Amino acid sequence: MLKKIERTKLAAGGIVLLAIAFLSLTVFSNLTFKGKLLDLTQGKLFTLSDATRSVLGSIQEPIVVRLFFSKILGEESPTHAIYFSRVKELLGQYENIAKGKLVFKVFDPSPFSEAEDLATGFGLKGANINSAGDLGYFGIGSTNSTDDESIIPFLTPAREMFLEYDLTKMIHTLNNPKKPTVGIITSLPINSAAGPRLGQRGRWTIVDQINEFFEIMPIPRDSPSIPEGVDILMLVHPKNIKKAMLYDIDQFVLKGGRALVFVDMHAEAASRPGAANKNDPISDFDST
Repeated sequence: MLKKIERTKLAAGGIVLLAIAFLSLTVFSNLTFKGKLLDLTQGKLFTLSDATRSVLGSIQEPIVVRLFFSKILGEESPTHAIYFSRVKELLGQYENIAKGKLVFKVFDPSPFSEAEDLATGFGLKGANINSAGDLGYFGIGSTNSTDDESIIPFLTPAREMFLEYDLTKMIHTLNNPKKPTVGIITSLPINSAAGPRLGQRGRWTIVDQINEFFEIMPIPRDSPSIPEGVDILMLVHPKNIKKAMLYDIDQFVLKGGRALVFVDMHAEAASRPGAANKNDPISDFDST
């Protein structure tokens, strides 16, 4: 009988020790790994880039991110429901990293609700999801402390690989509402071109991409100086520039101004109809 009691006490003691060990491990894990996620997904879908962490760490004034997702859309489309969970999880990471500078909210914009009014007020797009004409919303409307707005009208799973880029761009735009100005001096038709031999061409894609983050200011090659307000100078095959402008470019850089100079010895655009004489130097910045 005594031995049975001893075994019972030992068993109970072992359970207590196991419970203590489990609680200790739990507390240690919470303190050590709080806010850390192990990303085992293909393509590291939940691993944020250093650029995103830098943007989130640089937020000065509070930003409110509102994610709108119609419950009825998730019921009709499991694909969108899964993607909604992905977006919500990622924005939760953004909120944790921003440490109070970013507030994340979720809304269900059901028909005739205040949430639907808020979604349409941001300009989000509703998609027809059934024969009754009900609209399903899946977008983001964000604001900063001065009521500047940035939106993603509709989140589509087809753009999942660009999700982090789109979200970070949105946060960056709200954190830097005033875009720096890029002054472009070029002998190529990168801003636009039109004429009998040139046809009608739009702005080059690279310029459209730059315009997402910067204001574009085309500067004529015959301009005598760099206009006020230019933060960054972009020179693309700059030919036949006035000496006064060359001097101004030199002074702009010497005073700490930032300049990007692009010269291509085999530029196809320079040999197209309407381009400068082929016997001219590649640019006013070539090695000769």
